[in-house]
Amino acid sequence: MTAFSLWEVGHNTAHHGFNNLKGRDQVWAPFSKAEFDTLPRYRQSLERLYRSGLGWGAYYLVEMWWKKLFFASRKEIGSSRRKYKLDSLLVSAGALLWLGAVALVARSTGQSFLLLATLAVVVPFLLWNGIMGFVVYLHHTSRRLPGSRTGRNGSANGPT
Repeated sequence: MTAFSLWEVGHNTAHHGFNNLKGRDQVWAPFSKAEFDTLPRYRQSLERLYRSGLGWGAYYLVEMWWKKLFFASRKEIGSSRRKYKLDSLLVSAGALLWLGAVALVARSTGQSFLLLATLAVVVPFLLWNGIMGFVVYLHHTSRRLPGSRTGRNGSANGPT
């Protein structure tokens, strides 16, 4: 359930073009201690959650998918193009068709729509976000990466 054009610009242009450069790469931007300390308390808590073993999926779902890969705003990705909106509409139509198929199966088999929708749509989607969050976390938080501890942007890893 990702708009391809948004993924392509985020992954190929922003991420691979500016890997781990703060303000350019869109994933797991590390904070210096001073930057972290200036965040509002709710955001500090959220950042701690995101970097915990329980938060990788939440990070990907909220910070990546919701904000940057599904009807992304100009504020989030730096531009707004017609194809981004069209791709997001296509993804939405696909999700509605998917739910419609689940509803038809539930009705024709006498099963609970809520249960089938949970097992056929919600659980796979949340698992995808969890796996992606885990992989993105591992790929972008090593102290050996440029920009992570003392790399190109000179900041320290996020809070521990």
